[in-house]
Amino acid sequence: MAKSSRRSGHRANQLLAALEPEDFAVLEPHLETVRLVKGTVVYETGDRMPFVYFPQDAVVSLVTVLADGKTVEMAVLGREALFGLTSALATYRSLGRYVVQVTGTASSLDTAALRRVFEARPAVRELCLQFVEALLAQALQSMACNNLFGSGTLLGSGALRH
Repeated sequence: MAKSSRRSGHRANQLLAALEPEDFAVLEPHLETVRLVKGTVVYETGDRMPFVYFPQDAVVSLVTVLADGKTVEMAVLGREALFGLTSALATYRSLGRYVVQVTGTASSLDTAALRRVFEARPAVRELCLQFVEALLAQALQSMACNNLFGSGTLLGSGALRH
C-alpha cells in the first residue's frame, strides 16, 4: 500500500510545511488549530486583524464588496496560502472581506507573535513575503486577462457573484 503524502496538523499548510525544522520550531508554540465554518466572515473590510491564518484544509475567499452590494472574488486561499499578513506587516486592517468557502481547519497565529518571529527568523519572513509576491503576481495576471478578454470569458472562475 502506498503511503499518503498528505500531512496533518500545522504542517498540512504548505507554507508551514516548507519551513526548515528550526524555523518551524520557533513558530510552532504560537500556532493554534481553529475550525473555520463555511459562510463565516473571518474579517470584514477595515476590520482589525489580530490573527494570521494558515489554512490546513479550509478554503477562504478574499472578496471586495462593490457599491451595489455585489462581490468580486479577488483570491481563493487554501492550504498553499495564508491570510491576515497585512496586519502583521503594515496596516493592521483587512483590505477586503475574508469568507470561508469550505469548512475545515487552519493554524492561527497572533500577529504580534508573528512579528517577533519575523525578527528572530528572517527565513519565516522571507517565505511569507514570497507568498505575498506570488499572490500579487496572480492578481496582476488576472487583471490583465480581464482587461484583454473581459470577465465574461472567465467561465467557472466565480469572479463575479450576485
